[in-house]
Amino acid sequence: MPPIQKIAGPFLMPKVIKITAKTATITNAFVNGLIPVVKPTKEQVEEALHILGMHDGPECAYCGDPMSEWDHLRPLIVDKQPTGHISEIHNLVPSCGKCNQSKGNKEWRAWMFGPAAKSPKSRGVDDIDARAARLVEYEAWVPPTVVQFGELLGSDVWDKHWQRHAQIIALMKEAQGFADVMRERIAETYLAELSKVDPHPGQIVARSGNGAAGADRFVVTTPVDESVPLAKSHAVLALVRALSHAVPCSTIRAALSPATFRPVDGTLSGDALWNAFTSAHDIDRSKRSNWFINSPIHQDGNTWVLASNVWGKRAEDKMRRLTELGPGWVSFHRHGDSVVA
Repeated sequence: MPPIQKIAGPFLMPKVIKITAKTATITNAFVNGLIPVVKPTKEQVEEALHILGMHDGPECAYCGDPMSEWDHLRPLIVDKQPTGHISEIHNLVPSCGKCNQSKGNKEWRAWMFGPAAKSPKSRGVDDIDARAARLVEYEAWVPPTVVQFGELLGSDVWDKHWQRHAQIIALMKEAQGFADVMRERIAETYLAELSKVDPHPGQIVARSGNGAAGADRFVVTTPVDESVPLAKSHAVLALVRALSHAVPCSTIRAALSPATFRPVDGTLSGDALWNAFTSAHDIDRSKRSNWFINSPIHQDGNTWVLASNVWGKRAEDKMRRLTELGPGWVSFHRHGDSVVA
């Protein structure tokens, strides 16, 4: 096979899909599902376009590009709560997709003249002041409808609506924890099979341990599986990885010690992680084997790395402290013994 002469840019893997990434979608649905939609008359649409100076037909009110949709000038949701505005012509302006997505639920003037990606100011729209002036006139056209949902529905109905929302979000977070554990299990099983035919099967990180019995080997139990017997350091790693799906890593760090579980900014792996890690914590670059650098834990935009070489006589005490952070979520027992509560 002839060699590839050039690859355009770095190879980018698809991002892991997170159930919890859709919580904002659920919140929007809980508000948007209540918003009245008032269809305008032809005359109202024509008057709206006239005020916006669009005598030759609709275009994006913010930048002048071809229109693709109508955008809510005043946002329907701010801080996960309804503003009271609804879908009506007095709160809708023609928009292009770039502006609508960039604006989101921001106040239109602050966004329009702000540094957000693809805002009119960032894109250098030359008649931005004139467009803003027309939008001010548009705002003054007809006072917008503002619905006080809580008062209209009553506190009992309104509170029950948001209690259901909280229950769904909590269930999504719980489901994400189980999904993370299952994904790791699938990856590790795949790696075990692949390694039989390929000695270098890529960057899937498997659970360590050869399964041999021994006085200092431990079995870690998670919501979906039970590990093979693990050496102390790998048992600590398995507990930390399982806990990270339900407990903040900063809490886990406090249970271990700041020196043995350290973060760096960003979602990193491999050499990029090692470079950032050694720089952030002033660590000798030759000591890579002292850290589980190939088993990083990603949480809330940070990457956490566990020490691999300090788990001696007190390791079992640390492991017990970890299980106390997530009772019912993780447990361990010495190989051949019963489960440690």
